[in-house]
Amino acid sequence: MTEPVITTEAQARTLQDTLAWGRPRPPAPPSLAPRLQHRLEQELAALGPELGALTAASPGGRLVLGRGRLARTVCDGWQLAPRPFVHDADNVRGVLAVAAICADLDEGRVRAAADVATRTWDREASARPGDPRARSAWLNAASASRRASLLDEVAELVETFREVWPVLPASAARWTTGRVIDHAVGGGGVVLRSAPGLTLGSPVEDDRARSMIVDLRTGRPRAPQDRDDLRSQALVHTLAAGRPPFRWVTFYVTEGRAEVEDLDAAALEAGVDRVVATVRQLLRLRDLPADAPDTQLRLDGGAHCTGCRRAPTCPLAPAGPREP
Repeated sequence: MTEPVITTEAQARTLQDTLAWGRPRPPAPPSLAPRLQHRLEQELAALGPELGALTAASPGGRLVLGRGRLARTVCDGWQLAPRPFVHDADNVRGVLAVAAICADLDEGRVRAAADVATRTWDREASARPGDPRARSAWLNAASASRRASLLDEVAELVETFREVWPVLPASAARWTTGRVIDHAVGGGGVVLRSAPGLTLGSPVEDDRARSMIVDLRTGRPRAPQDRDDLRSQALVHTLAAGRPPFRWVTFYVTEGRAEVEDLDAAALEAGVDRVVATVRQLLRLRDLPADAPDTQLRLDGGAHCTGCRRAPTCPLAPAGPREP
């Protein structure tokens, strides 16, 4: 097979509008990745010994900045007092669906969607045995009816993705799924972490940007957080690979819709700004308790307040009390 297999109009649109199949890829500015790396190192070095103390006090002596910590930069209260992550049907369904979609891609869509969903459940349920906080514990404790319901929903999402995503030829497209990328900066004490659902590449090697990052989302769109999350993933990819992607995409599986951003140095610079802002925020909040007075914090209300333990008393939280 040398050409994509197209069986629906939606797949044809994805091929052209999202994957930009057959279009020339842009040149990869050779100085872009080194410049971003140098700027990031300079900005972190300027924070002085306080950064070293912060990283030393972090688990394993490394400050890991992934999706969650970077997202919480928008509000001091959220960064100080995030709600503990709790597995529930909604977030488990999303994780299972993305894992099943990725497994389906890797296997070449040879199994029925229901079989893909079941195998994914069984694989996830056997991970991290004995850890009561793990997703596997939630899966193993689920009732038979809950399991059946979730498996039906995951299988439906796999089918939905199949309807809109073409089968790509291995000779012209290489992809990796579920890969976690860690990139150390700041003398190794700060680790930028990215875990895009899907990374597409090309067997052609030249001076062009040929990779594409796809963040698969099964929940409701969250603007601008989804865009900022994706830019952070594109930044980590650029730093780790030494070359930027030509495009980064948030793909909303339920809607069969993509939000696309093409290679843009300014967007990657904004990713650097977000990393530095997060580190500065963590330094500023380092000695404050979770219940620090609002007057000591920079607060911002929004949909993210649902993930903050301070929300019930925060004047800016949508569900909180209002000042007269």
